[in-house]
Amino acid sequence: MTSDGSMDTSASLRPLGVGERIDAGFKAYRSNFWSMVRALVVVVLIASAIESLVLVSMTSNLPTTTTTNGPFGTTTTLSTSGAWSLLAGFLVIGVISWLLTVWASATCIQIVGSSFVGQDVDWRQARRHAARRLGSLLWLALLISLIMAGVGLVLFAPGVLLLIIGGSAVINFLGGVLTAIAWIAFVVFVIWFSTAQVLAVPTLMLEDVRGYSAIRRSVSLIKGTWWSVFGTIVLTEIIIGVVYFGALLVLGIVTLILPNNDTFNFIRTLVQTSATLLIVTPFAATIYAILAIDMRIRKEGFDLELLAQELDTVTVDRRVGPNSGSSTPTFPSLGANTDSGDESTDDPTPPTPDA
Repeated sequence: MTSDGSMDTSASLRPLGVGERIDAGFKAYRSNFWSMVRALVVVVLIASAIESLVLVSMTSNLPTTTTTNGPFGTTTTLSTSGAWSLLAGFLVIGVISWLLTVWASATCIQIVGSSFVGQDVDWRQARRHAARRLGSLLWLALLISLIMAGVGLVLFAPGVLLLIIGGSAVINFLGGVLTAIAWIAFVVFVIWFSTAQVLAVPTLMLEDVRGYSAIRRSVSLIKGTWWSVFGTIVLTEIIIGVVYFGALLVLGIVTLILPNNDTFNFIRTLVQTSATLLIVTPFAATIYAILAIDMRIRKEGFDLELLAQELDTVTVDRRVGPNSGSSTPTFPSLGANTDSGDESTDDPTPPTPDA
């Protein structure tokens, strides 16, 4: 804290290890949880209700075809129109879920980034800010998908082409070998690239770097620390997996107890989808925001003042005073110890005027 009562945002920060990132993530998640929930809850509940209605309607009224098999009884199969209806329903649900996840993650990243510099979090503005950048976020997701698809096409093309040409056992064998190698190479690439681009969305939201530049920025920041970032992501996914397993276990028990009808299926889907977007997605987004800040600390000597300057006007700067609350950053474990040993700023005795 400076002598005039404002928070010293020029304090240097130290890089974090995998466990420290997760610990900082839990602290930031707890501190900002209600802000994130308030930013997401209305949109999430409405969209989840739409998803639930679509799922219940398409599973309860599917057209089927009944075939009589003589002494072997009858067989009920899904008709062609029913299959297309099911596919269309899942496509609608998938698109809604994807849009919601992208928007919710971006909103939470903005909230965490703002709170980190000690600013009051205006969750309404954070929500609108993420909505305004939804087009850029979707374009970024499309670019990532195109890069993966393009690499896959290049890897698989030689082997598949040889298998199509055929003509001899040698060519078929060579095509099979190349295809197998392509599968291994593609899996390795997907794992590497999925980790290397994980900071693209935080980069877009916190630095306003968009499109392919955001992907390049993410790869550049993670270069040299890939394994550390990969370990953080794996640990985060394990935590999320445990939460999912617990939720599914509870829902499974409830399903056995309560009658299985359309009303129950609607409520179950609504609760499951809403809980995922209001509890799990904010935690993952918090970890990604911390990763983005931590990588900049390692590579660029990043500090809080720079983050405060780069964030768009989503929150209101606050001065620390008697009525302004704590000036401590949301997750202080990210910060180095800046105590200089001078306790004069904490002395409750008012200074004596100079003679």
